[in-house]
Amino acid sequence: MRDGFQRIPAYSHLDYKNEIKYIFKMIFRLSLCVFALLAEVSFASSAWNDSAFVLQGALKESAEQVTRYSMSCDYVRADAAARAMRAQDAGLSCIFVNIVRISRFDDLGDTAALNKAAASLSECRSSGVWDALREFELGYAQSALGRSVKGAMHTRSAAKIFEESADPDALAFYAIYAYYMSDALGFLPFVSDDKQASLSVLEKASANSSLFWPLFVTPLVWMHYDRSEYKAALRLTDGALAKAPGHPVFLQMRADMLYRLKRYPEAAAIYEASAAGVRLLGHRKT
Repeated sequence: MRDGFQRIPAYSHLDYKNEIKYIFKMIFRLSLCVFALLAEVSFASSAWNDSAFVLQGALKESAEQVTRYSMSCDYVRADAAARAMRAQDAGLSCIFVNIVRISRFDDLGDTAALNKAAASLSECRSSGVWDALREFELGYAQSALGRSVKGAMHTRSAAKIFEESADPDALAFYAIYAYYMSDALGFLPFVSDDKQASLSVLEKASANSSLFWPLFVTPLVWMHYDRSEYKAALRLTDGALAKAPGHPVFLQMRADMLYRLKRYPEAAAIYEASAAGVRLLGHRKT
């Protein structure tokens, strides 16, 4: 135990990726039993804008601080920035506080933060695509906690709102859902394969979204990994590291892609540095 939560030991994100892939597969296959099949969606190209997710003034500044601090692993400041939004918009504050908590879980294995996120997201509400984002977060948190059916319900609810939006960020969130749904239904002869369209939407979003690029680039990397497109995945990971230098999740992902490209010495150097960092944390704690 560290800082009140159970810390998951350091391991390759090849293992982490397999766990997340399993979660997504469970969400979308279970959704087949609960919901009707998705209708085909066409991702029309449009000029980039942030109309649906637009924030102004102090809210915009706080949201950007949450992203910046989270990507530098400064979760204390990220949480403070998210909570500062509460006076103006409690719903938005809840969404960003729980983005920070889920980031802590992804980075540190902070299971207490994940449980808090699931509980908090179940209680708070926002509006429009922001509430869809809350549902999307909640679906992820529920599924990561092993509540696959609940996760499927929340994820599908969010996807419906995102699907109907013309906003590029909303379409990118939907693209994550659509990609894995298409992957799960690939064995059905009457379901078209829209995965390439989803990849294209996420590629644009990961490059252009100021608020959500980390949430878009991470699944995009693993989508390319699934397709054995390791060079493309490495390119995306390097782009993420250019925006968030030294971020441990992206470093681990980079090591995994280097390993698959048989660049073993470079991969080993990152793995060893990561393991040394965890041992150092344990030494300081004792």
